[in-house]
Amino acid sequence: MRLQNVMATARARTLNERFKKDVEATTNRLLTVYNHSVRVSTKMAKYILIHHETLLYNGILYSTHVRNVGAGVKELYLKTRG
Repeated sequence: MRLQNVMATARARTLNERFKKDVEATTNRLLTVYNHSVRVSTKMAKYILIHHETLLYNGILYSTHVRNVGAGVKELYLKTRG
């Protein structure tokens, strides 16, 4: 395998790991500070809406919603579901 391919693979893996950590931090921030919205990129908003449509925290079920803020920026917020 060529060195360029190895380096490209390493960069892609690092970016994916960082993205997953950012997703986890965003969902934790949404859950710990209720009635608070979080601004994220469009890519992260799509990922969270697909993979974390509903979240359970302290026995309460929340659904994730999104607002468009501007070019490439979305605002995630939670609503109680029930």
